[in-house]
Amino acid sequence: MDMITIIAITNGIQYLYKFMKIAGIYYSSVEIAGKITIQQSMKYVDNVATIYDVGTFALAMSNPSHVKKKETAPKKKISNNNMGKMYRAVSELLHDMYMCRLERAERQAEKRKELLYAEKMKRERTVDSEKEKELHEIGYLRDKTSRHYIRPDKMLQDIHIGVLKMMSGDKYSNDDRQAVKKLILEDAKLCDFEKYENLFYYVEVLDRVTKRPFVCELLDGEMVYSPNTIMYLQEKKRRLVYVNTAIIEFENRCAE
Repeated sequence: MDMITIIAITNGIQYLYKFMKIAGIYYSSVEIAGKITIQQSMKYVDNVATIYDVGTFALAMSNPSHVKKKETAPKKKISNNNMGKMYRAVSELLHDMYMCRLERAERQAEKRKELLYAEKMKRERTVDSEKEKELHEIGYLRDKTSRHYIRPDKMLQDIHIGVLKMMSGDKYSNDDRQAVKKLILEDAKLCDFEKYENLFYYVEVLDRVTKRPFVCELLDGEMVYSPNTIMYLQEKKRRLVYVNTAIIEFENRCAE
């Protein structure tokens, strides 16, 4: 390989280095990208041509006999049109690479957001479940649909209203109604319900918020109007004197 060919290769490598450096600067900053033009990049080509001339001259001075044996090949000037095409091609390639990085970063951010949201909801459900169990222990029942709590004495009142609807007509006397009222709102034993067991077969007890049948998940399948639930609520009602109901109803969603 003669020296002129080496110089031409060197010239091409320097040109590509200069060009890629310009393109790299272009995509490293959007602000700088707007300022670089093809005309500005052409000055680097002129610098490379000058280096080529100086290099050729230095070789001729250091080894003139070698240069005389072969005529120097005429320099091929790089056309502005080819320069522009190459510049645009590299620019588009770098732009596509940059946009791919942005899209990948966006997808990763969305995935992290979804994971954080799922974890947040999981923790909130855990805290909510613990709070429901805590309030259930002091007699506050929560409806499955409305997610509102109701105090045990109010729940007993709603059960009483539902049972009275079952006692309409001439089948039950006023004494029966008074007895059932006392059975629900005051103290009772399981045997006391035997006389009126048909009344507690199905009672429509409505949630005060949704006006739909009240369902409490922590009753483990027991109906809210069952004798066992009624006696449980009566016990919790008696112990409400030890509970600050104002704070509970301020900190939690409770039915009026």
